[in-house]
Amino acid sequence: MTITYTFLNSSVGSNLSIAFLLTGESVPSSDLDKANTIFAEVFDTFRLVILDPTFDFWRFINWMFVSYYWGALQFRTDRSHYLFCNACFSQSRV
Repeated sequence: MTITYTFLNSSVGSNLSIAFLLTGESVPSSDLDKANTIFAEVFDTFRLVILDPTFDFWRFINWMFVSYYWGALQFRTDRSHYLFCNACFSQSRV
């Protein structure tokens, strides 16, 4: 995952690359440390709002990406299977 950010009064953007393991944990890196520093206040506020001081934001983001990917893959698979079956039935009636 890539995060692009720009500080106030700056016109130059910077990129942070964050990678995830198959277990859903983020790979330790200097970019991850920078992202944690930049978003520290946001993460703390989010933990207070959901009343869970142990909430891992990066694990949640990984779960969202993986869920979206599998959902899109499932939709594509169901749709192509449905169209294939309709084609088979229409050919058998001719």
